[in-house]
Amino acid sequence: MTTSSAALVAGSVVSFMAQVPSAHRESVMLALLMAEHSAATAMEQGHGIDWLEFYRNQLRYYGWDATTPKQVHWPDSRRDELRDDALHAIGKIAGERHVEVMKLAYVGLREQPPTLLQFEQRALQAGHFRLLPCAPAGANRVDMVLCHEASEARHLTSGFLFRQRRQSEVRAELVRFNVRLFDQTFREKVERALAKIQGKQIARLRLPELPSG
Repeated sequence: MTTSSAALVAGSVVSFMAQVPSAHRESVMLALLMAEHSAATAMEQGHGIDWLEFYRNQLRYYGWDATTPKQVHWPDSRRDELRDDALHAIGKIAGERHVEVMKLAYVGLREQPPTLLQFEQRALQAGHFRLLPCAPAGANRVDMVLCHEASEARHLTSGFLFRQRRQSEVRAELVRFNVRLFDQTFREKVERALAKIQGKQIARLRLPELPSG
């Protein structure tokens, strides 16, 4: 039976509900990895871009549907308020199920110190990171919260993900990723491009059990 999963994809923590097919997970992670690499390259080349806007445009090119999806994973108004601003933003936009699977990713990171260190170093170097919980949205689409948090380096010290973070900027939106479009049009090209990139890998996380219902 398919279970929930999560991975560190460059500077992003990506989580998937159990109902997202394995093939869709791989396609989403490839698109995210390529988009992040493209944005980082543009920054390194001194193009003076808005990092998040460039990243979003790359993802839109690779398979975001033209319109933002309707909110289909409604939040539970009775849930406790979250101390973590990023998780709170995810819950407000997409609902508690997205939050729960992202919390599992937090646990997976905590229990894999080398991967956690890799995540923290990337966040410190860039000054930002992303949380991307994903849910099924029909036969060939995935609903994904893009939660981007930016902060000053002094706030991105060891263990920052597990503490309440102040003076950070959190931006979140719910989008729908068209897996069929990506697979048919871009996947082969993206795989070839990523094969040439050193140090841009996907680190999979070991998660505790979460009911799939």
